[in-house]
Amino acid sequence: MFKFLSFIYTPIPISFDSRFDLPTSLERLNNGITQRRLLQIPAETSVVGQVSENNVVLKKVTPNVRNSFSLNFTGRFESIDNKIVLNGNFEMSTFVVAFVTVALLLSLLVTLGSMVALVVNHSANVSAWFVPLGGLAVGTGCYAITYIGYSISKSSDIPYISNVIKQAFSRR
Repeated sequence: MFKFLSFIYTPIPISFDSRFDLPTSLERLNNGITQRRLLQIPAETSVVGQVSENNVVLKKVTPNVRNSFSLNFTGRFESIDNKIVLNGNFEMSTFVVAFVTVALLLSLLVTLGSMVALVVNHSANVSAWFVPLGGLAVGTGCYAITYIGYSISKSSDIPYISNVIKQAFSRR
């Protein structure tokens, strides 16, 4: 029923096999990303984040571009069949998901509440019938902006971050 919202709430699972042992994989991935300093913006597009055995958080950062809908990689290293594997998900930040959820619920509440009020009060005022359309327009706009931002991020962030991880785990 709510499949049209699944892109907001459903993470994209992914895993990366490493050709190295755990300490080497951690070191190579740490070397492949830019260490972010407080209030410092990288001079070129790069992947920033933190890497540890139980917590890997990576984000693509482009100078002078702010995309709140960007997809972040979160995962952890695991040993599967004597191989080191980085398992994780690409997903929007929790703040963005919460904000979009609240905005969509409020627009739904305004739309349904104003429709109920109009029917119960038998309003003959034509301009009052535009209030539900306002709530519907706000919800549709919020959905459209979120979907566009998500689509752009999906086509650029996932390949970029995946490439950085694959380069770190391949032999050179």
